[in-house]
Amino acid sequence: MPRNDLMPSSAKAAPAKRVTDLPGRRTANAKVFELSGGRHPAG
Repeated sequence: MPRNDLMPSSAKAAPAKRVTDLPGRRTANAKVFELSGGRHPAG
């Protein structure tokens, strides 16, 4: 039986801020930072 429930609304998260530099994960062309959300994107 099909459901007619509404989809939950998605809330926008606050933009993550750089917390610290991770020098052990640096490359010649990129720095890696730990973000306030716990992620480690290369940038």
